[in-house]
Amino acid sequence: CEAVTDETSSKIKGIIIGIGVNISTTDFPDELINIASSLGQAIDKNHLCALITNNIISMYENIESRAFIDEYKKRSLVLGKKINYTEDGITKEAVAIDIDQNGGLVIETENKIKTFS
Repeated sequence: CEAVTDETSSKIKGIIIGIGVNISTTDFPDELINIASSLGQAIDKNHLCALITNNIISMYENIESRAFIDEYKKRSLVLGKKINYTEDGITKEAVAIDIDQNGGLVIETENKIKTFS
């Protein structure tokens, strides 16, 4: 997700959401076999899209409360894990330690804490 904000007030003008859902995939390439998953069953794609859309609308209607952040943290697959990131063309290692109230990833490097938005 990426928030589009008003530069003068920092208010959110819109959100860009990109998701991918493997519905019935059973055969993943070797590089994805340990990280990808699938719903594992045939499901009505229109129904699934409606469920996802309804949930997004519900979250959007309450976005100012940031209530979704706690659930987002619970479901995060990176918190507490080592990650690689690129800064100034150099790949570095850090630990993902938190997600802030604006959805930024908080990381800890050897000598400081940074937040990526």
